[in-house]
Amino acid sequence: MKNTKNIILVGVSSLLIISSLWANAMYEWGTWSWKKLSTDWIKQARMLYKENVSEVKTMKTNLIQENKQRKEQIKNNIENFKEQADAVKNAFSELSEETTDELKVLRDLHLENLAIIKEELKSSELTLEERDEIKEELEELNSEYAEKVKELVGENEKASTFLQEREELKEKNSELREEQKQSRNEFRENRNEMINKYKENYLNKLSTAIPRIKSDKLEQVSDKIDALLEKIESNTKITQEKKDKLLAQIISLKEIMDEEVELRETEDEELNLDEIFE
Repeated sequence: MKNTKNIILVGVSSLLIISSLWANAMYEWGTWSWKKLSTDWIKQARMLYKENVSEVKTMKTNLIQENKQRKEQIKNNIENFKEQADAVKNAFSELSEETTDELKVLRDLHLENLAIIKEELKSSELTLEERDEIKEELEELNSEYAEKVKELVGENEKASTFLQEREELKEKNSELREEQKQSRNEFRENRNEMINKYKENYLNKLSTAIPRIKSDKLEQVSDKIDALLEKIESNTKITQEKKDKLLAQIISLKEIMDEEVELRETEDEELNLDEIFE
């Protein structure tokens, strides 16, 4: 009986020891598995992050290249039209003296009105919405001017043909600029509010300086910003908060440069009566 009890005690003790060892082993294994799982998850998360950064960089690079191509197309469209300058002069030389005088008066009045509206853009206390409204006024003024020139030219076939070609040029470039605008919105991502804040501030500070900068210089600055954008987008060492702030600042500057160049290009698309009647 005593031996039986001893056997039972030894068995129970053995079971307790085995259970303890098993539990300890399972704990160690569980801790090791959890650590391994955590490490694997972190590695996978880092890989996904790097892949995402790479995809974003590729997407932004493509947007930049597409924008450059559209800019070149707009320039080429304007240059191709300007190559017809001599033919345009010949066509308008056939107009009567009375019509020519009326066109000159119309031109002078148009330039005066343009100067007044452009002066408003130099204000240092405008919101972005107010600037957009002023630009819309410029567009309306140019459209009214084009219609009046068309009316005065009347039935002159050659001159009317060139005016029609100019309208087609404006439509093509307008479509390209709309694509540029959509591209800029894609670049903004979810930073609209921050970009608009910086953009409004920069515009009010630079409103008198920007009109004095040549277009090719503005384009050079814009290209440098493109290169800087790619570097910041691919930088994984700075926080997302700091990255968003930097991107918002330089994107707002790039938009200012690009929109100023576009505004000047729309002026180049207008029929230059000074050149025609010189």
